[in-house]
Amino acid sequence: MAMANRDRFMDLPQCLLGIIISFLPFKDAARTSVLSKLWLNVLRTTTNIEFEESFFVDPEESDATRANKRRAFVDFAREWVGN
Repeated sequence: MAMANRDRFMDLPQCLLGIIISFLPFKDAARTSVLSKLWLNVLRTTTNIEFEESFFVDPEESDATRANKRRAFVDFAREWVGN
């Protein structure tokens, strides 16, 4: 593999990657999980977990839509904590 194309992050231990990702806002850290299965596992080791309802619920939406999205938010938070 050419040196220019080498992913240096993959040379680091997963626990160190988890520490690095912990410095990112949770929403940005979650975006790394789409890179590969390894990054999804790294995300699960992060110690910076912030569940902000505003990521899921827009105050401008109808009451029914907000209630549905709020339930989805609570389900997401429960699933995350359960894993």
